[in-house]
Amino acid sequence: MRRPDAALLLVLLLGACKTVPVNEDPLPASVAGVDVEVLEQTFTDVILQITLDARSLPGTEATAAHLEVTVNQRSVASLELPAHGKVVQDGTLAVVLTTRVHLAANPEELSALGKRRELALLARGTLTLERDGLTRRATFAKVRNLPAPHELVLSVKQASAARYDHGELNLAFQLAVQNPNAFPVRLRGVRYGLALAGQAVGDDTLGQAELVAGASTALFDVPQFLDASYEELNARLIKLGSIPYELTGEVATEPYSRRFTLRGAVRLSDQR
Repeated sequence: MRRPDAALLLVLLLGACKTVPVNEDPLPASVAGVDVEVLEQTFTDVILQITLDARSLPGTEATAAHLEVTVNQRSVASLELPAHGKVVQDGTLAVVLTTRVHLAANPEELSALGKRRELALLARGTLTLERDGLTRRATFAKVRNLPAPHELVLSVKQASAARYDHGELNLAFQLAVQNPNAFPVRLRGVRYGLALAGQAVGDDTLGQAELVAGASTALFDVPQFLDASYEELNARLIKLGSIPYELTGEVATEPYSRRFTLRGAVRLSDQR
């Protein structure tokens, strides 16, 4: 009878034994997916809700998160955030992080952002997971495009004058404030001064606390009556039918303000 080969016996013996990986991690932890949602956006800020699809052993707890945010490769935030929840039986846990991030710290940075159509926002960091005295930090990263914030656009939609008795004139100006952004903008006010042919004729503040909806235009009337004290100016407009105007001022929003100058011609619409 042939004796079993020694090499064959060794192979059979090893095959019957259970293989135990020497370097197996007793607490595997990872982030399988990341979702970044914009809850609110303004000229200077954005509120982010970041949902992490964490994977680990059942009972593992999320305790903290470190978050770094860059916009167009410029760092805008480095935050330590609380994290909560336990990994369920199927080995998954959804961790939700909510935070406000400043996009622009001053008017110059805001103006620079507005030169782009979109902003590339990168949210990355680590999620801390703990179980039975063991701690693991799982990394995550996600890029999300944001519409770039753009400054309000001001223009004059109407500039006309109607003649009254005794050479008096009533001016009808209409100032348009266009919000090109998807988000609403609250005005603190539009302060202006009006000059005709180089002569100041009036000033005021409009639109205080007015909310200009996203992708819309707010219209403000700028009434101005030129009585007999403007006899020379009125006579010139009546004779020529048109004279130049200059509307200058400042539009104020939260948190910044900027100056504007609008020029054109006011035309007499009713000559007698």
